Amino acid sequence: MPFTDEEVAFKFAMNEINKNVTLLAGSTLISDIQQIKVNDSYEASRAACFQLTLGVAAIVGPSSPRSSPTVQSLCTALTVPNIQTTWNPDQVEDRYSVNLYPDAQMLSQAILDMVNYYGWTRVSLLYDSDDALLRLQELLKSPARTKMELKIRKLRRGDGEGVLKDCKLDGSNKIIIDVSYEKLPRVLHKALQLGMMTHFYHYIVTSLDLGTIDLENYRHGDVNLTAFRLVDNKNPRVQEVLRDWTRVRESSNVISGTIKDGLTTSVALMFDAIYVLVAGLEGSDVGQEISLSKLSCDNRKAWLYGHTVLNYLKIAELQDGLSGRIKFDSNGQRTKFTLDVMELREAGLTKIGTWSAGERQALNITDRSLSGSNVTNSLRNKTLIVTTILEKPYVMQRRSDEELLGNDRFEGFCIDLLNEIAAILGFKYEIYLVPDGQYGAPMEDGEWSGMVKELIDQRADLAVAPLTISFIREQVIDFSKPFMNVGVTIMYRVPTRTNPGVFSFLNPLSYDIWLYILLSYLAVSGVLFVLARFSPYEWYNPHPCNPNSEYLENQFTLLNSMWFSIGAFMQQGSEIMPRALSTRLVSGAWWFFTLIMISSYTANLAAFLTVERMESPIESSDDLAKQTKIKYGTLDFGATQTFFKNSKIPTYEKMWAFMSSQEPSVFTKSTEEGIDRVLNENYAFLLESAMNEYFTHRNCNLTRVGGLLDSKGYGIGTPEGTVTSRVWGGLLDSKGYGIGTPEGPPGVLPWYYSRPSEYFTHRNCNLTRVGGLLDSKGYGIGTPEGTVISPAWGDCWTPRATASARLKVRHSANNSRVLWRNDRVLNENYAFLLESAMNEYFTHRNCNLTRVGGLLDSKGYGIGTPEGSPIRDKITIAILQLQEAGQIQMLYNKWWVNMGQCSNDDNKEASALGVANVGGIFIVLIAGLVVGILVAIIEFIWKSRSTQERDKQHMQNLSDVFKGSLSMAPSPNFVLPTNTNIIPRLKTQKNDYDDYCLKQ
Repeated sequence: MPFTDEEVAFKFAMNEINKNVTLLAGSTLISDIQQIKVNDSYEASRAACFQLTLGVAAIVGPSSPRSSPTVQSLCTALTVPNIQTTWNPDQVEDRYSVNLYPDAQMLSQAILDMVNYYGWTRVSLLYDSDDALLRLQELLKSPARTKMELKIRKLRRGDGEGVLKDCKLDGSNKIIIDVSYEKLPRVLHKALQLGMMTHFYHYIVTSLDLGTIDLENYRHGDVNLTAFRLVDNKNPRVQEVLRDWTRVRESSNVISGTIKDGLTTSVALMFDAIYVLVAGLEGSDVGQEISLSKLSCDNRKAWLYGHTVLNYLKIAELQDGLSGRIKFDSNGQRTKFTLDVMELREAGLTKIGTWSAGERQALNITDRSLSGSNVTNSLRNKTLIVTTILEKPYVMQRRSDEELLGNDRFEGFCIDLLNEIAAILGFKYEIYLVPDGQYGAPMEDGEWSGMVKELIDQRADLAVAPLTISFIREQVIDFSKPFMNVGVTIMYRVPTRTNPGVFSFLNPLSYDIWLYILLSYLAVSGVLFVLARFSPYEWYNPHPCNPNSEYLENQFTLLNSMWFSIGAFMQQGSEIMPRALSTRLVSGAWWFFTLIMISSYTANLAAFLTVERMESPIESSDDLAKQTKIKYGTLDFGATQTFFKNSKIPTYEKMWAFMSSQEPSVFTKSTEEGIDRVLNENYAFLLESAMNEYFTHRNCNLTRVGGLLDSKGYGIGTPEGTVTSRVWGGLLDSKGYGIGTPEGPPGVLPWYYSRPSEYFTHRNCNLTRVGGLLDSKGYGIGTPEGTVISPAWGDCWTPRATASARLKVRHSANNSRVLWRNDRVLNENYAFLLESAMNEYFTHRNCNLTRVGGLLDSKGYGIGTPEGSPIRDKITIAILQLQEAGQIQMLYNKWWVNMGQCSNDDNKEASALGVANVGGIFIVLIAGLVVGILVAIIEFIWKSRSTQERDKQHMQNLSDVFKGSLSMAPSPNFVLPTNTNIIPRLKTQKNDYDDYCLKQ
C-alpha cells in the first residue's frame, strides 16, 4: 500500500528521535498509522478508538480538517492529547489538543495586509472548499470596513476554467487563489492557457507551499504572483533534514505528488509535531513516571496523565523547528509565528519581506527592487502591444511611395516619444490603430469605448496617444506621469484686416470728440463776437488822420469771428487780430486748446495710418458666452466636452447650455472638421492648447483667442492598480510637485493647477510679471513613501472633478477619425474649443486660424496601461529621464514649431500709406475747391443781378464786366458803366479822405 508524504515524515521523525539517546531517557517511540478516507468522520472515529485501545500518549492528526473535530472530541473525552497539523474549523475552548498549523485568523489578517499594501480596491477570491470562507474571515469582513469590492467565486471544475474566464471577462485582475495543494498546479496552468499569466494580473496564493511547485512556465511571463512561506528550505536545519528525508522518501512507496523540491508545510509540521510531543513528554516525566493506559471508547474511562501531558505540550517551545519558532497559547493555538512574503521573479520565488503574527507592524517589506536597477531590465527584449489613434501631429500615416508595413506606417510626436522610451527600457513594440477610432468614454450600457476599452480588455499593453488624464478614466485604467500639459483653448479665424475707409483720417479721434470740437468752435466764435461788441477797445477809427471822426469800425463781425477761430484751429492764422484784453484772453485759451488737440490728433494719426488694424469679435471665453452670433463647440465624446459638461463655473455652465442646445450640433466628429468650420463659418472651436498651437502654426488663417480655460496633462495610461508611482521626481522643462507617497504600489498624480507666480503680483502693485512661463510645474501634498492612503489622491487629479463626472457620454455612431475635416472653423461663423497643443499645431499650419484667449482648464496627456500593469512605473521613469534631458521639448519643437507654415513674428516696420489711407484728404481738398468755385459764381451772379434795374443793357454790361474781370491787364477798350453807383461812391470817399489829409 503506498504511503503519503506525511506518513513518511511521521516515521522519519520517529526514527530520528529513537536514534537520539539524549531524548526521552532512552525510551522508544512506537507508531501506529491508520489511513482513513478523506472527510469520513465515522471511519476517523473508528480508527481513533482502535488506537486508543493500544494505549497511546497522543494522537497526531488526522490530516483532514473535516475529520479533526471527531477525533478531537474523543481525545477530549478520554483526556488524550491530540496534536494537529492542519487547520481545524472547531474553535471550542478547553479542548485536549494543540495545533501546529498557524492560526487561521492570523493567516487571514496576513492576506488582508498584503491586499492593503498593494492598494487593491477590486479583488476576486477563487476557492474550492467552503472551509476557505471560514479561514478567510478577516478578508471577508474588509469590504464592510473599507471601499474594497470583493467578488467571491467557487471553482466548479478542478482546473477552475469557468471562474478564470469570468474573471477575464469582467476585468478582474487582482485575484486571491485559495485551493488545495493538489489543485493549485492545474489552476495556474489553466490561467496560463487563458492568457492570464501576464503582467496585467496579480495573484495572491494562500497556500504556504507555492515554492514546492514547478513555476518554470510562469517565471518569464512577468506575472505578479505573491504567496507566503512558513518553511524556509534554505535554512541550514531544514537543509539537513531535507537531505535525509529525500533519501528516505525515494526508497519508500510514496504516492506520486507535484513536489518539485523542498519540504511541504504538512511534512515540516508533521516532523515538528513529533518533536513537540517529545518536549511535552519530557516535561511531564520530570516529576513523575508516566504510564500509558489502554482506553476504550465504550466505557469513557479517561487517561490519568493526559491532562499533565497536555499542559506540558502547551508550554513547550521550539526555537529551531522546521516551520520556525513554535509556541502555543492557552488554547493550544499557534499564534506566534513568522511568514516569509514571496514574489515570483525571473530568478524564481524571491523573499521580499516578512509578516510576523502578534507584532504591531506585522508586514515588513524589505525588498523594493522594483524601484531599483532591474526596472528597465524586466522589459528588455519583450514585445509590447501598443494601441493608438490617428491624431495630428501625435500619430500620422507616413507618406511614402513604397508600401510600408508594421510600425513604419506611422510617424509623429507620440511615435518618436515611444521610440525614445523603448530605447531606454529596451523593449520592442507593435502598433495597431484602435478599431472604433475613439479615445475612450463610458457608454450607456456601462461599457467603455476606444483605447480605454482596449486597455480594460487587456488587448493592449500601452495606449500611446494624446490621451487625457481624467478622473473618470482613472477609475478603470492607470496613467503614467504626464508627458505633456495642456488646456482647453478657443480656436477662431484670424481677425480680418480692417479697411481704413475714405475718411479714416477722422479715426484718431472719436466721433464724440469731433462733436465737442465743433461745439467748442461755435462757442468760441460766438463769445469773440459778443465780447468784441461789448469791449470799447475793439472799436477803432478807420481814418486815423481824422481823430474826430464819428465813423468807427469793429473787425469781429460774426463771419470774421468764425474765420479767426477756424484759422487758429488750423494753425494758419488770419489778418484779424484781437485788440482788447478780453478777446485776447479768449483767443489765447482757444490757441492752447487747439495746440493740445492738434498735437494729440497728429500723434494718433501716425499710428492709425501706418499700422494695419485687425478686427476680432471675441477675445476670451467671456466674450463667447455673452453672444450668440458666433457658434462654438468641442470635439464630441472627448475630455474637453466632459470638462464643460461637468464644470460648475458660471461662464462655462452658460457655454455648455448654449452648445448642448444648438441644432445642428456644434460638436464635431474630428478636430479637422472643427477647424474647417472655424475657417468657413462664424464658428469658434474649443480644443486643447497643444492641438491649438499645432494647427495655428500650419494655417495662417487660424488664431488662438485668449488663454487657457483649464489645465491638464497627457500621460501614459496603465491598468488601474498598477504597482507604480514610486518615482515622481522633478522635471527640467515640465516639472510636477505631485502628491508624494511612500514607495509602494498605488501612485499619485501631481496636482497641476496652482498658479503661485500670480500671487505676489496680485498683492503688490509694484510687482509685475515679465514674459511667459519658463517651465511648467505643479505643487502637491506629500506623504511617506509606501503609504496605502495614496490611491485616494487619485480622485483629486481633476481639481473640478465631482461625482457628476461619472455621467455617461453619448457614443458616437461615426467611428472614423482617420481623416481630419476642419471645415466648420474655416467656413462658418464658428469657434472651436479644443486642447491647447492641438490648437497650437493647427494654427502653425493654417495662417487663417488663431487662438483666442488663454487656457480654460488644465490637464495632462499620459500613456495608458491596463489596470494593475507594472509597466506604468517603468514608463513613468523613462518619461522623467526624457524630460530632464530636454528630449520631449525637442520633439515638441520638431512637430509643432519647426514644421509650422505661419510666422509668429509681427511686422515691426511701418506700412507705406496708400490711397485708402489718405484718400479722404484729397476728397476734402477737391470738395473745398469745388465749393469755392461755386460760391464765387453765386457771388458774381448775385451782384450782377443787383445792378439790373440801373442798367438797361444788362447783358452787355455783364459781358463787359466778365471780360474785364478775366483781363490780366487794363484794356483800353474797357469802360466802366456810367450808370453804376460804385465808382462815384468810391471816388467821393477817396476825395474826402484826400482833402482831409491835405488840410492837415
